[in-house]
Amino acid sequence: MLKKLLQQKSQALSDQSVEAQAIQKMNSKDIAVIGLSLRFPQADTAERFWQNLRSGADCMQKLPYDRLEDLIRYLKVTGVPYDAKMLRAGEAGFLNGIDRFDYAFFRMSPKEASLMDPNQRLFLQTAWAAIEDAGYGGERLRGTRTGIYVGSSSEADYKRMVETIDGSDLSTAMMGNLNAMLPSRLSYLLDLRGPSLVVDTSCSSSLTAVHLACQALRNGECDQAIAGGVQVHVLPLRKGKVGIESSTFRTCTFDDDSDGTGAGEGVAAVLLKPLYRAKKDGDHIYAVIKGSAINQDGRSNGLTAPNAAAQEQVLVRSWRDAGIDPATITCLEAHGTGTKLGDPIEIDGIRRAFAAYTDRKQFCAIGSVKSNFGHLDNAAGIAGLIKAILALYHRELPPTLHFQRPNRKIPLENSPVYINDCLRDWESAGPRRCGVSSFGLSGTNCHVVLEEAPSPPSVPAAEGVQIITLSARSLQALRRAVTNLFDHLCAHEEIELADVCRTLNTGRTHWEHRLVFWAHTRSELLDKLEQALNSRESIEEILYGHCKPEETGEKREFDPARLHECCEQYVNGAAFDWELLHAKRGGRRVSLPSYAFEMTRCWLEIEEASEPLHYRAGWQAVSAVKGSVPIGASLLLHDGSQHATKLSHQMRDAGGRVIEVVTENAFSCGGTDVYTLGDGERAYQDLLQTLGDTEFNRVIDARNWRIEGEVATRSGLEEALEQGMYGFLELLKTLGQAERTNPLDIVILSAWAHPVTDGQNPVYAHHALSFGIGKTMRWEQPLLRCRSIDTDAVTPIEVLIEELRAEETPYGVAYRNGVRYVECLTTLELDDLSEETVEIHEGGVYVITGGLGKLGLEMAGFLASKAGVRLALLSRTADTADAQTRARIQSLEESGAEVLVLQADVADEVSLERALGCVRSRWGRICGVVHCAGVGVGMNGSPVVTDSRDTYTAVLWPKVQGTWQLEKAIRADRPDFLLLFSSVLTLVGSHGGGSYAAANSYLDSFAAQARLNACKVLTINWPYWQVSMPETPVDQDRELFRYLTPDVALTALSGIWSKRIDRAVIGILNKTSPVLRLSGQLPLEIEEGLRTWSLPESKPKQSSSTPRRSIKLSGKAQGDYTDQELDVASVWQEVLGFAEFGVHDNFFEIGGDSIHIIKVHAHLEERYPGRLQMTDLFAYPTIAKIAEQISGQFDLSGDRGEESLREQIRALLTAVEQGEKTLEETVRDYHRLEGNR
Repeated sequence: MLKKLLQQKSQALSDQSVEAQAIQKMNSKDIAVIGLSLRFPQADTAERFWQNLRSGADCMQKLPYDRLEDLIRYLKVTGVPYDAKMLRAGEAGFLNGIDRFDYAFFRMSPKEASLMDPNQRLFLQTAWAAIEDAGYGGERLRGTRTGIYVGSSSEADYKRMVETIDGSDLSTAMMGNLNAMLPSRLSYLLDLRGPSLVVDTSCSSSLTAVHLACQALRNGECDQAIAGGVQVHVLPLRKGKVGIESSTFRTCTFDDDSDGTGAGEGVAAVLLKPLYRAKKDGDHIYAVIKGSAINQDGRSNGLTAPNAAAQEQVLVRSWRDAGIDPATITCLEAHGTGTKLGDPIEIDGIRRAFAAYTDRKQFCAIGSVKSNFGHLDNAAGIAGLIKAILALYHRELPPTLHFQRPNRKIPLENSPVYINDCLRDWESAGPRRCGVSSFGLSGTNCHVVLEEAPSPPSVPAAEGVQIITLSARSLQALRRAVTNLFDHLCAHEEIELADVCRTLNTGRTHWEHRLVFWAHTRSELLDKLEQALNSRESIEEILYGHCKPEETGEKREFDPARLHECCEQYVNGAAFDWELLHAKRGGRRVSLPSYAFEMTRCWLEIEEASEPLHYRAGWQAVSAVKGSVPIGASLLLHDGSQHATKLSHQMRDAGGRVIEVVTENAFSCGGTDVYTLGDGERAYQDLLQTLGDTEFNRVIDARNWRIEGEVATRSGLEEALEQGMYGFLELLKTLGQAERTNPLDIVILSAWAHPVTDGQNPVYAHHALSFGIGKTMRWEQPLLRCRSIDTDAVTPIEVLIEELRAEETPYGVAYRNGVRYVECLTTLELDDLSEETVEIHEGGVYVITGGLGKLGLEMAGFLASKAGVRLALLSRTADTADAQTRARIQSLEESGAEVLVLQADVADEVSLERALGCVRSRWGRICGVVHCAGVGVGMNGSPVVTDSRDTYTAVLWPKVQGTWQLEKAIRADRPDFLLLFSSVLTLVGSHGGGSYAAANSYLDSFAAQARLNACKVLTINWPYWQVSMPETPVDQDRELFRYLTPDVALTALSGIWSKRIDRAVIGILNKTSPVLRLSGQLPLEIEEGLRTWSLPESKPKQSSSTPRRSIKLSGKAQGDYTDQELDVASVWQEVLGFAEFGVHDNFFEIGGDSIHIIKVHAHLEERYPGRLQMTDLFAYPTIAKIAEQISGQFDLSGDRGEESLREQIRALLTAVEQGEKTLEETVRDYHRLEGNR
């Protein structure tokens, strides 16, 4: 009996084993998609891409302005004729920011990155993000059999650009422009040991790459695989028509009016893994690849003509490979090029394929992502695949665009498919399944069958405290990581705390800048993330550190019982075994934001012969002034402050007469030369009548000379304006109405009105308004010689008296820390400015004040050209009745932007808060604000003496009170930027422009004031925008800057958008203007080079792709650097591209490699023949040591260790010369020697 029972038990176990093997065999064919990342037109994330698909967004656009600027610059250098308008005449699915790359993250030098094909750069970042999206960042894939399959076909455009600009860079650029290196670079960086190859079958490249990756996984050639594709048109120029281009630039798949396909760009990657292993490892699964197939058209009607029979066969073979009933497929993502020939053939192939399995009609939805953003060529297949994956994941069928009526050559009623032209729930009796097609111009066809992901297994709820770690390679990237995580968790309430912790701790690299805290609940997690955003250092229970990470081989065990101690160790660099911790604490991998790359411009820098567009109205230090004019009699207006009273006394001590006028409630005479003054123009008239024939040669308005002048409330601002600017205005009106034969010196005395020095604190922008009026008055009444003196808190009275007694002084003088400054207009070199990345986010929320005006709508188009954004257009009337306005809004929406028009008075607190509240409740956090609301004064305006107070109130309202109110209202949003529209009128003033100059002078100083509140504010002084051509020519001779077209203005704005600067002037200097010839009389200095500026001759080539800039050195306390150190640094700059070095920086640790060191040696050999051997550069890899070796000051006699090291390096170089080692092996071995030093 027992024997029989044992036999039965054994048989049951055997049956279970056979069944388990069968399940594993079946599941081993199924491939799970466990991670993905993308950059498609108007979509930088999968979430934004899905929202675009759901909403039916048309993501076609004109060539972005920043790319247009790069293209024009290159065409000028090459001498290729071009028409700037024609370059933006068409539309395509363009990517934004293809010049941006985080070179430091991938341990490259700026120069190496700038010489690398953007296709490589984009795929590198996208693949990294896909790995992190799967939760396999950090060291998890290092040394594993991970394959990389990339669909790509480089046109070598970027390599040709390198060769054209500077052929000497080709050797450095070679690896970055070799298509075969595209996947290999990632394999090298992550030490991946699986197959790594490029697939080029033209249009079907990326889907074929997915097919090959799946086959390799099934065959055991790799354990997981990254598959994807990339297509960027570096030079978006038509080289001739292929014959399938759409006349509307859009792909109207299956529509009767469709006549071709639109063009697009994109990059995407997926991380694939056998399904049974993904389930076992607890991976986050988006979808399952059931099967796939590829074939060839063979001989068809032409080399590039599609073949319906071949397309039928590839579908049938993929279904067989998947082992599914084709009748269960309820969605097809078609190749769908929208051509007259291709679309009918594709439907015919589908009809024939299904006919062998079912006679059902119109049961399967069909569409094409090409209708959203065009044909992505090598990346087209992966785009369609990810669309299908997301549709399965969200269980919805997104619409195909531009479908009005079916192609008359396609009998849809007798086919198994219907055109899905609206958003639908994806209903299905069984597992949802779909197919994705991609057919290459080469004749290679590919089809992939997908199925929705299995339901994740339930896991017990995690209990107790959870540890959260975030890290980055820079503090800025870390802060963005915190912001991204906070926003993501707010948008995804379903994500559990334990899942967040496991994913971050086990699935990310732990970099140098670290943040760690703990939380018991999800709400506590969000609270602490918000606290971390508002702090730059460790606070209670939130620890931050900048450390040198320990080697991962030295992992420690994280002990929750020693929570705080372990967290402190972590921020100091400790490496913990997070897998061990979470094996005990639960949690699943989930999709969370990947690394927040610092997107720095990496592009071929071309010096071009063109007119400058960027200027700076800044302050330059000058020599002190010595007074030579008697102090005379002065009328001094002040508020009774102690320092104003002190000025009065010392002026009298210097032999002058001072008539003091103190602002109070009413006019009165308080004794000899002392008066009080009330409000209004009448008070000033009473004052002058009372003074009668009293002579005075100077008026000093010191009512803004308030050392403690900050205004914290709206009422405080109004009071400051009343006593300061309005009082000065009434004074000028009264003085200007009096008859005058002699000049009167009018001095505006203020404190902290201008940001004169970097980082100045404080800045009182409301003190600056009078300066604008004073500049205008110099044009209107030259005998009233207005000038200004702006001081800090330590400017001696004696210095002011010398300034008052100066014979000739510039209009604007400032004193900071005892140094005298004057205002000066200079050209602005963008390369000299540090980067301050400002990204326009996909789905980001942006508010534009004056949004329905011409400038507002142009800025709306600018933002929409950068990404698929959400635009709130604020207007005082919200009137969209104008047909042109409606057309512009419709154009914005068609480009993929969401538009909300709201009525709001930006200076009215209640009205503004109501509008912003509406924006936040609908879309969430406000990411940026463009403030271009304003009231103009017409082309002529009114002189100061006749202008009304009502005019000033109306003009100041949006610019002054509105700006103050707006900045205060958006502080809680922590916006990425606030862009203020000022005017070039503030530079020199203009007849009739007093109110406008005053209002915009406030904006010129406000940016620096607001930055003190940790908000990036940029003020742009614009000339007049010529949005439309005038019916009659406009005389611009009076203008210092010529009128700008929006294209030129926005292109220039793109250039300065991500630079760290508070204020800039954008425009084209009007070289023929008589105003420029009056440079000595203007209220600001103009650098000599601008006064004599002329267009230089065009240069066909440059000697270097990176123009020489001044080199900054650090590392010596005295800052005294030798000529040899400067020479070595200049060579390093030439080779690596950095603008700053430390003299003790290790060449190989900042991006240098074997090819770079050869170039360094060649350059130094030219300058110092025979002084250096190649071994010296390995032995002494710092600027300081190389310079000492050159000068003969390096002494090895006392250090046998150095001599031994040198001998070992000589041996390495000998091995290279004899072919026993490669240069890369030499560098690696050198690092080992250096590490043992």
